[in-house]
Amino acid sequence: MIHVLCVDDEPSLCDIMRIILEKNSHFKVDTALSAHEGLQKLNKGKFDAIVSDYQMPGMDGIELLKIVRTQYPTLPFIIFTGRGREKAAIDALNNGADFYLQKGIETMAQFAELRNMVETAVKRRQAEEALKESEEKYRILAEKAPIGILTCDREGHITYLNPKVVQILGSPGEEKTREINLLKFPPLIEVGFSEALQKTLETGVPIQSLNAEYTSKWGRTAYFRVYISPLVRNGSIHGAQVMLDDITHQKNLEDALRNSEKLSREIIEHLPHPTFVVNTQREVIVWNRAMEEMTGVPAAEMIGQNDRKDSVDLRRRTVLVDYLLSRDDEILKKYFNINQDGKCIVAETPVIPFMNRDLAFWVKASPLFDGDGELIGAIETVRIISEITRSE
Repeated sequence: MIHVLCVDDEPSLCDIMRIILEKNSHFKVDTALSAHEGLQKLNKGKFDAIVSDYQMPGMDGIELLKIVRTQYPTLPFIIFTGRGREKAAIDALNNGADFYLQKGIETMAQFAELRNMVETAVKRRQAEEALKESEEKYRILAEKAPIGILTCDREGHITYLNPKVVQILGSPGEEKTREINLLKFPPLIEVGFSEALQKTLETGVPIQSLNAEYTSKWGRTAYFRVYISPLVRNGSIHGAQVMLDDITHQKNLEDALRNSEKLSREIIEHLPHPTFVVNTQREVIVWNRAMEEMTGVPAAEMIGQNDRKDSVDLRRRTVLVDYLLSRDDEILKKYFNINQDGKCIVAETPVIPFMNRDLAFWVKASPLFDGDGELIGAIETVRIISEITRSE
């Protein structure tokens, strides 16, 4: 429903306007016979648009328009002018009127045009308010976002940035940060950011993830994960939004984890006892040198394998890690002297043929967990505890 206030000192014209406009079910018209009465009704009620005559006693339509624009800056305002009053029409537009309409003889055509003007002005105001509300919500979310958010125009000039951008760049403030042109700043060109941004501005294709180490002009070095998406208005790209996620802490943790894993592998690799590690898919991920020497099978043939009996003649009887990963009690029937100490399990095998010898093995297996306590695999150590040569 569009609620219109019609202000005109001619009662008959107000009545005609109300009758014709209200033929459309989504129009409701209220009338006032002077600008002063119109202001009183405007202050008491809620209206979507005002249609006002230009020439009225006491206060004309332009004066009314000026007051309305002061109190209700976005309220659609359409002014009626008599023929030959082009200057009045110009004054109306200069003072913020949305449209002006000259009074004519063909009443029905004139009011049909007026109805279109009102609908257009109201829809435009609603769209502007919706956009303003959306932008305000965006600003509130962006201001409190834990990641850096900025926007730029097609020339690379920063048009908006949230406080987090200033923080993660080590910038002295928003004004100094805005001096950077995202397409021309050499350090940004060097890390590939400017090229990625230019591609998005030209093609509209978003950049889902760009990881880069960057040292800002204020000396702060950090690892960033960057997301770039186009800003589109009326079907045309007018800029881009950039999100900066400071992943320095995460990157340092990942590096520390990699170094820790490397160190762990090196320790296992140089253990004096045959040792191997499997993941939860029972694929071998570590096969140390002592294991190579005992089995005669190089690590290259074992890494990634989960069918160890085809590669190593252990008859799968020494592979306790399978029990830890499956909890299949049938596996334990191949062992004796079984002892479980917490999560670890120790057992012995009977004498079995192995590498042209008859051997018995002492085996120890332990589950492996990640930092969150999730099972990620198991490790097993094998030792020969007796040997009976075939010649005996």
